[in-house]
Amino acid sequence: MLATRHCALVRFTAAGLVCCLLLGCGDDSDDRRSASTTTSGTSEDLGATTIEPTPTTVQAGSEDVDLVDRFRDFARDPNAETASEVGFAPRVSIGLGSDIIATLTESELVERARWLVEQDGGFRGYSGPFDLLKDAASRTEVTVTVGDHPHCASPPAPPPAEVRALRRVSFQPVLDDDASCLEWWTIDVFVDDESGVQAVTLDLWEP
Repeated sequence: MLATRHCALVRFTAAGLVCCLLLGCGDDSDDRRSASTTTSGTSEDLGATTIEPTPTTVQAGSEDVDLVDRFRDFARDPNAETASEVGFAPRVSIGLGSDIIATLTESELVERARWLVEQDGGFRGYSGPFDLLKDAASRTEVTVTVGDHPHCASPPAPPPAEVRALRRVSFQPVLDDDASCLEWWTIDVFVDDESGVQAVTLDLWEP
């Protein structure tokens, strides 16, 4: 790749011609395209799910996309069956940004009202309550990431300390180039390989 790009810089010089003959000058567009993948969600009415790694994330796998799709199914219709498909731990922490606010038992998970959380003084400039399932249940196209992810136009925000060691699978809306960060949100799902989904948080862009 380094040789290819060097040749591209000297393509129109005599030395560049020799370089191209010896090493070959190629188009690296295939490499650029491989950095992102689009796949359809598992639900018929969900939009496509885009996997776009950034410098602060790792490539999301198909199992991560499947988890997001199952969680979005649950968010649309919380019940014992959809909860079982997600694979929640016996007790699930929920919160806003870097703060854990409540813990839900297995029976409480399917009570939609339990997913409404509030924080003293509001959150990111907004007043509550905040619905952790509302955005997840939308039919918008989302980007799936694993690990730390940009906070819209800002650097990554830290996860809650209680779940920092867990796998962080997140999804955010795919925004148009001229969209405002006020339209941005993220749902972060924290997963333990043995016990399943241990925490879910919502974060927003502050106005």
